[in-house]
Amino acid sequence: MPMHFVTLLYSPFPTPEAARKVARELLEQRLAACCNLLPGGESLYRWEGTLTAAEETVLIAKTMPEQSDAAIALIGQLHPYECPAILAFPTQSTREYALWVAGELKDAQSAT
Repeated sequence: MPMHFVTLLYSPFPTPEAARKVARELLEQRLAACCNLLPGGESLYRWEGTLTAAEETVLIAKTMPEQSDAAIALIGQLHPYECPAILAFPTQSTREYALWVAGELKDAQSAT
């Protein structure tokens, strides 16, 4: 069975509004085909030597491997954190879903 790849981008944000702003920009620029916002998460981490807890909204964006670098760069430009977590996960998907994602991004490439 042939493999079909989609890249998932993961990045937590301090508020749903901040995550939504970045998601909309990814979609407008056709760097992502779909974004999920998962509010109400709690992150525990050490920052500047202090154990910290924060409520966050997780952004998960679906893109193609070819667009992931540009999408990561855009998230980094717009992210309010000094050192944001922006992680890319290569995943396998169904053929139909990979074609849909690619088609959503392809339109932007042919329009430019």
